Amino acid sequence: MSTFEIVFLSAIGAFFLWSFWHNKNAARKIKKVSDDLQNEKALFRADPKDFPHVDAAWYDERERDLRNLGYRLVGNLGLEGVHSYIRASASSDGHECVGFYHLKFPGMRGLMMRLLGIKNHYVIEATTSFCDGSSETTTTAPENSLLSVPEPLHRVHLDAGSSARHVAMVHSKRVAAILAEHPTLEVIPVRTFEDLVATARREENLKRAHYAAHGGISREDLERLGGPEHRGIAHEIYDEIEELREKEAG
Repeated sequence: MSTFEIVFLSAIGAFFLWSFWHNKNAARKIKKVSDDLQNEKALFRADPKDFPHVDAAWYDERERDLRNLGYRLVGNLGLEGVHSYIRASASSDGHECVGFYHLKFPGMRGLMMRLLGIKNHYVIEATTSFCDGSSETTTTAPENSLLSVPEPLHRVHLDAGSSARHVAMVHSKRVAAILAEHPTLEVIPVRTFEDLVATARREENLKRAHYAAHGGISREDLERLGGPEHRGIAHEIYDEIEELREKEAG
């Protein structure tokens, strides 16, 4: 599961809007989030009762859709510092794991973000990991809301309104094509919650190393996250971030 991207989905949007008035403040906040990408986060078994602000009915409907395809529930995965959780179901052979989450801030912070026009995110994504260290992900998360990923990890984006059934079927066909082309390649199956955590941790480790090597978020990532209408602001903020890094370096 793309847990790092969830952190950025939950943090990056408001900072661009704040930057219209306080570029230095935005730069400091985005730099903090960027630096935090290089720190390991705790992964844990989440209790949905601890997240009353998210759309429980939507989770249940997606789980039911996948169960009708022969998928079975693996568990609810929480990530330290994120106000949501991933519910994951796996195919009968464990080759495809479909996770889905509703990202929504609780309380006054959520109200302020909605007033600023920042949308809630409903995301469905299927992931398969291989023994050579690579992985394939098929996701409904908008591309301009995610960071780039290191080369061993490959990602395909579908329409945000795609159903769990569609995501699962598209991903299954992708995995079948890869295995047909590389018959000796083996899948690392997800059958238990421990398998789910191990898969998420492998992806996190690769991404943490990638971000550490690049000093955190790149100018290109920040520009893409901001969108065409905020391109100039993104460059200004990144320049401010570079100045902050230079001051810290000494």
